[in-house]
Amino acid sequence: MYRDMGVDYHLLKRRDSKGKPVFYLAVLSDVIGKNGKRKYSAVRSTGAGNEALARKLAQGMLMEGRILASKDTLRDFLISFWDADKSEYLRGKRAEGVQLSSVYCADNQRRIECHFLPWFESRGLTRLSQLDRRLLSSWRNDLFEEEKISPATVNKVRQAVWVALQWAADMEMIPDHPGKAVRRVHEPRFERPFFQFEECNALFSAPWPDPRAYTACLLAYTTGSRMGECRGLQVKNVHLDEGYLDILTNYVAGDGMKAPKWNSIRKDVDLSGIMVRALRDVLSIHPWGALPDQFVFFSTESAARPCDSKLIEKGLFTRLEEIDIPRAGRSFHSFRHTFVSYMRGKVPEVKLTRLVGHTNSTMDDRYTHATDEDRKLMRDAVAGLITGK
Repeated sequence: MYRDMGVDYHLLKRRDSKGKPVFYLAVLSDVIGKNGKRKYSAVRSTGAGNEALARKLAQGMLMEGRILASKDTLRDFLISFWDADKSEYLRGKRAEGVQLSSVYCADNQRRIECHFLPWFESRGLTRLSQLDRRLLSSWRNDLFEEEKISPATVNKVRQAVWVALQWAADMEMIPDHPGKAVRRVHEPRFERPFFQFEECNALFSAPWPDPRAYTACLLAYTTGSRMGECRGLQVKNVHLDEGYLDILTNYVAGDGMKAPKWNSIRKDVDLSGIMVRALRDVLSIHPWGALPDQFVFFSTESAARPCDSKLIEKGLFTRLEEIDIPRAGRSFHSFRHTFVSYMRGKVPEVKLTRLVGHTNSTMDDRYTHATDEDRKLMRDAVAGLITGK
């Protein structure tokens, strides 16, 4: 055993992925394993096959603070992991072209602070190296059974922590992922409520006080667009004379403009006649001139951002109340479920999947323009949403 920088460690000789003998720096924790010996809190390759050289490299790694698990508390690690300004994981994701919204990251920090850290800290468990499968399993079960947290919330907390633990294992901060065998809590199947065809005909049978709310909901109903995609829609991507639009952007609260969810860019999304007319009405009252880079669903306060999602939702809920349709857990996103349910079977599955952005297909697939035959098929099917044919 060696001791440098106040850290006890071993140099373990193992073979790397290429079969080459290499010494690994294995940091000892204060936790005693079942064999009566101290467990390792971090195992990291020195890259050297010579023990003397490996010792020097290990000293350098400890001096530079690169063996994070040997000094960081569980709280520091998990909260920093989801901090956009501090997280190496999030930096790596950005380099890979994956953008996780600040709201998503903040939600994960909040879940960890509320539902994960208190359980461990109340038991004096404050180090990443102290986590093991038994403890993680007990935490999950207690959260579900004793604290009566919903299965969906338990699983969201678990996901936030498990991603961090897997990354720590991949970075050799810990020997392996201690929660790998601790599975998700069972979530009873929940059928999302959505709008029936007749209800939608009633909803859109007359104008609403705010045409932005009416048109955004109609767009979601007739194209399956998400809220962020509607809010992020720019004037230059709406081609009313040709009867189609391109979904290239997504407005995310707190983050601004981004690519659509899962990078699901869709071009040549066909518009029905009523949809074209509704969009023309919104653009005709645009207070900022409806210039190419401006938002279709404008804010009256600033040209730099779209209208608030609450304005759209309020318009929807007010209309539901006016025509005596119960809300019953339905929301703006319910239009997307209605659209997918209605269109399934009316157009080929592969075209529907691409149309609503549920696929992880290649860039070529995402940028492929629809043929005239495809567009006619879509136009005929979408027309039925409004006319009832």
